[in-house]
Amino acid sequence: MDNPPSDFIDSPEKLQVALSYWKNRTFSQHYLKLEDVVASFDTPEHRLVTARQEFAPRWVLCRPGAKKPATFWTAGIWRWNSHLETGNYVPPGEVAPARLAEGRIQRVPNNLCQFSYGIDTSHDDSLWKAQAKFEDYIVKVNGFNPHQKDRREWQNGAGNQHSFVFSSQMFVKRTSYTRAKEASRSYSLHPWVAGATKKGTEFFANHERPEMFEPDAAGGLRPLSECYPPSLKLGDLVWLSFSAEFFIGGKYWSTSFVPYEFVRVGTVALDLLPEIRKEFDPDDVEVPRERLGAGMRVEDAHQLDADGDPLPGPTDAQQGPVVQPPATVTETAPNEYTFQPDDPERLRRLLRENDLLRPRTPPLLLDSEADGYTETTNGDETDEDVFADAKDREDDDDDDDDTSTTQDSMLVDDEGSVGDDDSFIVDDEASVMDDDTSVVDDAASVVAQYGSEDVDDKPQREADKKSAITPKSVPKPRGRKRAASTERPRTDEGVVVGTRILPDRRAKGKGVAR
Repeated sequence: MDNPPSDFIDSPEKLQVALSYWKNRTFSQHYLKLEDVVASFDTPEHRLVTARQEFAPRWVLCRPGAKKPATFWTAGIWRWNSHLETGNYVPPGEVAPARLAEGRIQRVPNNLCQFSYGIDTSHDDSLWKAQAKFEDYIVKVNGFNPHQKDRREWQNGAGNQHSFVFSSQMFVKRTSYTRAKEASRSYSLHPWVAGATKKGTEFFANHERPEMFEPDAAGGLRPLSECYPPSLKLGDLVWLSFSAEFFIGGKYWSTSFVPYEFVRVGTVALDLLPEIRKEFDPDDVEVPRERLGAGMRVEDAHQLDADGDPLPGPTDAQQGPVVQPPATVTETAPNEYTFQPDDPERLRRLLRENDLLRPRTPPLLLDSEADGYTETTNGDETDEDVFADAKDREDDDDDDDDTSTTQDSMLVDDEGSVGDDDSFIVDDEASVMDDDTSVVDDAASVVAQYGSEDVDDKPQREADKKSAITPKSVPKPRGRKRAASTERPRTDEGVVVGTRILPDRRAKGKGVAR
C-alpha cells in the first residue's frame, strides 16, 4: 500500500489495515521491524538479535556484534500514560496528578521513578507474543539468572492481556562516565525534576526520555506539542520504537520494553474499543455529571430502563378494575374480635376468656400509649407484644431524659419540674386499683380512639390528662413511690403515701419513712 490509511478509523476492517500498514513502515532504517525479529528466533542461525550483559543484573538485546541495544518498531493503540513530564515522581508537599495511584507515588529521586505508557492489545497481541519469544530465549543464555530466581508476576502474560505497559526511567545515577549523557539532554525540565536534579545531587534527568511526534503533510515529523491536540489521547493510533532489556533483582527477574518515540498516525473510534470504554469512559472526565433542576419530574427507580429513560406506566387494562374496600366489616374471622366503644363488658369478658390480659398498667400509660394497642387480636400480634414494644421505645427515650425509672421506684426531682405535689398524689392514688377497675381501664384504653368519653367516666383520668408527668411503662405497679419533694401534705391522722396513711413523726424531728 503506497498511500497511508485514513486518519480516522471507524471500522474493524480499517483498523486492521491501519495496523498492518504502520507495522511495515519505519521512520528510521536503523530500526528493526518487531515481527521480523520475532520470526528470526525460529531459525537460530539467522537470528537478528542476541543477548548481551551490560552489567551484572542487566541484559539487553543487541544486533550481533553491537554493544548498544537494538531498537524495534511496531504500531498500537494508545490507552493511557503517566504524567508526561513528572511520571510518578511527586516532591514532598506537592499534589499528585490525577489518576496516579497512591502506591505508585515516589517522593524522592530513585530507580522507581518512571514514565509509564499503556498500549491497548485487545485487537493485537503481537507485543505479548514478542515478550514470550524473548523470554524463552533469554532463560537459555549461559550466565543469565545463575541463582534461578523466579520471574516477576507483573506483566508475565498470565493475567489480563488487554494492555501492555512500556516504562522508562526518569532519573539516571550520576557517575564519572555520565557527563556526556547528561549534556545530551534536549528537552526542558519540569520544575519538580529540575529541583531534584540540580548540581550536586545523586541523579540527573534521563536524557532518553520518550519523545512524541506527528507526521506532517510532507511525511516529515514535527513535535506533537506543535500539533492539535498537543498530547496523545485515548484511542490514538501510534507508531512506536523501543528496546528490550531484562533485569535481575533481589528476588525476581523481569522484562522491560523501554520506549523511545511515539508518533501519532491516526485516531480509532472508541466504539471499536469496548474494553477501553469500560475502564476509561471520556464522559466521566470531560462531561459534568447530570444535576437536578427546576421542573424535573419525580420518577420511580423501578420505572427506569437500562438507559435511564422512564418506562411508560401500566395502562388501565393492565391495572384492572379498582376495588374499593368495604365501608364496614361484615364478617369476622374465627380468631378475630372486634370491639365497639359501647361494649366494655364484652371486652373484659373476652380478655379473660382468651388469657389476653396484659400486665397491670398505671393509668398514666393509658392515655399516651392507647394508640399503640391493637384494636383487634388476630393471633399474630397480642397486647403483650405491643406492650413490650412500647416499653422498648420508652426505654430508648429514657436515655435522653433527666429522670429515670428503676424496678423499685420512680424518681422525680425535688424541684418540681415534672409536676406539683397535688398532681403526684392523684397519680399515686390512681395507680393502686382493684382488678375490676384495672380491667375496665384497660378496656377504655383499647377503645379510646372510638371516644373514651363514652366509656371512661373516672374523675382521676381528667387529672391524668392535666398531669405533666411523663408516662412511664412498668410491668407491675409498685407499692412505694418517691415523691417530688420531701414535704408531704398533711391529714388529720398522718401523711398519705399512695393509699397508706403513715403517722406524722415530723413533730418529733424525724423524717418521713420512705
